[in-house]
Amino acid sequence: MNKGFGLGPFKLITNMIGGKSLDLASLESGAVHIWYIDASARIDSRYYEMLNACEKIRAEKYKFIKDKNMFITARSVLRMLSAFYLNKTPSQIEIKYGPFGKPYLYGENRLKFNISHSGCRVVLAFCKQGAIGVDIEKIKTNFDVMEIAENYFSEMEVNALGAIPQADQKKAFFRCWTRKESFLKAIGEGLSLPLDSFSVTLDGDKNAVLLETKWDPSEKEKWKMFSFVPDTNYMGAISVHSNIENIKYYRWDKFKELLLCEERHPNDRQ
Repeated sequence: MNKGFGLGPFKLITNMIGGKSLDLASLESGAVHIWYIDASARIDSRYYEMLNACEKIRAEKYKFIKDKNMFITARSVLRMLSAFYLNKTPSQIEIKYGPFGKPYLYGENRLKFNISHSGCRVVLAFCKQGAIGVDIEKIKTNFDVMEIAENYFSEMEVNALGAIPQADQKKAFFRCWTRKESFLKAIGEGLSLPLDSFSVTLDGDKNAVLLETKWDPSEKEKWKMFSFVPDTNYMGAISVHSNIENIKYYRWDKFKELLLCEERHPNDRQ
């Protein structure tokens, strides 16, 4: 048996998430699963074997080992989790890119995902229906908040940020930035959509709302937006073109040894 393509101890995974199996059925309509991955530790050698030939070539082109390990970790975990949700093997997962670079699962419309990384953290978001985008940013403090905002944010956002006490502006800035980035990634049109053509809230972690979409006033009603804090000094957000009612958060470290196990056919789960 090969090591590293495991879909093995299904009962253990079932028990670890409260009696519900980690498969497509566990991802209910109207739900999003968000996975946190810490990429700061030494990379597991089994991750590399998850990559296909093209991905291995791409990994070797990274100049810095940190960036190489981040790519290998993110792509291999994406393969493993997608395979488990879809009852496939990681080698059956084929990832393609849209015209503006948004990744998607080729030939598979049952599962939507998006991915983001910053610092040494990776975030993966999965849902069943509707376009989805996720963004994570490591909070930095060595820049002029208002200067950046005035160059990229909408007038509504700039005014809202300026009204916030200076001590709280950095966090508010990253709330706004991650929400905007997640929306752009969900739409999948890259920077062809100007950052100042839509507005989001930025005054609280629980108050994530798409306030305006200048090209179509009704577009903002079709989206759900959420912020989350994956770790200390990080901020994250998701945008979904669907009616989302439930979000579940998972940490990869609690599951990885169950998926990085002896290879079995998916239908062998017992």
